[in-house]
Amino acid sequence: MKKLITSIIAAAAVMPAFAAPETVNLMDKNVWEHKYMMRTPEEGLLRISGMYCIRLKTPAKLDAAKKYTIRGKVKLGENSPVTEISVGFTLLDKTGRTMPLNNFWAIKDSHAQLTGAVKNGDTVIKIKAENPKVWRPVPGWAVMFQAQKDLSDLPNEKTSADLAKVEKNADGTQTVTLKSPVKYDLPAGTQIRLCSGYSIYFNLYKMKPVTSEWQDFNVSISGEQLPPGIYNGKKFPAGVDSIRLFIMVNWLNKKATTEFKDMVMEIE
Repeated sequence: MKKLITSIIAAAAVMPAFAAPETVNLMDKNVWEHKYMMRTPEEGLLRISGMYCIRLKTPAKLDAAKKYTIRGKVKLGENSPVTEISVGFTLLDKTGRTMPLNNFWAIKDSHAQLTGAVKNGDTVIKIKAENPKVWRPVPGWAVMFQAQKDLSDLPNEKTSADLAKVEKNADGTQTVTLKSPVKYDLPAGTQIRLCSGYSIYFNLYKMKPVTSEWQDFNVSISGEQLPPGIYNGKKFPAGVDSIRLFIMVNWLNKKATTEFKDMVMEIE
């Protein structure tokens, strides 16, 4: 019996340890930026009136081996009109810069190059595209400069405003008019591509409508990242270093009041 007990203790000693999840108490006003719009009329209740996007002060490091879960309860405040909430993350690079989705999202088969130099302030550029049919004004599509065919430049912050117009030229080149000026000086021959997704918000979950009864919300996402250049709204794009939780509250109704309780973020 003594041998058996010793064996069990020895086996337990080599078993892998399971770390407890890291928990952020989202009911604590001090973890949020711009906490001035939050009210705590009673213990364990967080109330927000008006249209706001609240964000955590401290980003979380993105780890492919971990899962990020946000859960809690939500309802309308007394006599509030119907409203909605959205939950998601903003995406940060290694320097802490918040990156819009177009820094990651490359339009397939859109590689091209500038046929002439571009100066800061220009709104018209001339290009030679490998696949001219791809180049067309689509809402949210912009130009990404200093692009590499192997996508090694991603995430890439050198982007333009949306395309306003694309015209074909007799020599096979195209003239692209942008909705606002380019912010860079770039030489002829600079490699470019199309990109998409000007929003800075990676939305995970939307509750519509929020009602006068307490409703549970529970949303999780893995820290895994997609291959470079791809965005599908379900996994994080490649190149994200850290993420900052946000909740859009009463986004479509400034007169609404929303209440939360038992709200946490778990990383495990």
